[in-house]
Amino acid sequence: MAVFALLIWLNGVLAVPEVHGRAYVNGRIVGKTKEMACSSISSYSSRLRDRLSVWSAKIKLVDPAEKRMREEDERRKREFVANKGRLIDWLRSDVPFVFESPLNFDSFRDDVQLKIVIRQLGLETQIKGKKYYKSVNLAIRVSSKLFFDFAKVARVKIQKDPDPMSPSICVRWKVEAKFLIAPEPIRLAFVSVFELDETGLVQEVLLTDVDPPSKLFLCAPAPSKSS
Repeated sequence: MAVFALLIWLNGVLAVPEVHGRAYVNGRIVGKTKEMACSSISSYSSRLRDRLSVWSAKIKLVDPAEKRMREEDERRKREFVANKGRLIDWLRSDVPFVFESPLNFDSFRDDVQLKIVIRQLGLETQIKGKKYYKSVNLAIRVSSKLFFDFAKVARVKIQKDPDPMSPSICVRWKVEAKFLIAPEPIRLAFVSVFELDETGLVQEVLLTDVDPPSKLFLCAPAPSKSS
């Protein structure tokens, strides 16, 4: 019995079983099958490294502070673009009725500065503050009723700007008016440049009768009051 058991044990030690195409002796790979297995393992490791490299490129560890800064920057950009868009809508809808109705100054900062340079009239002045800007708007409406038979904005043109983050808007507008004592109406052309702050609110306005250097404009014809 002892001899029979020893033979069975030796057979188990010397046998080289095939497991998935690989030969094992006491749990170790032997012979040419070992070389094939090592090559296969090397190839697999290479593919694994490549895949891990792709995953690491897609999954980047982001510093929380950096993430907050990026999100805040994106929020400011969205706020700027939204406020600038509202200002452009205001220029098209409200400015044509500057002689008739009070303007909406929601898109203006409280400390907005207005610079007026009308060379044809020898006028150059500046005011600071939203409340004084509103006073100018009121003076324009009152004067148009006291000294003019009629006064209206004939056309508004907004300069083309492909950059939505540009901090300025240039507007050309034409005015037609007739003094009570004048036989014929007069036509005046003005240019307004609106400078925006980092949030898209107006911080400075230049009103002048000097043409800007660029001639690329989008035309927004003045709508009728009934529309």
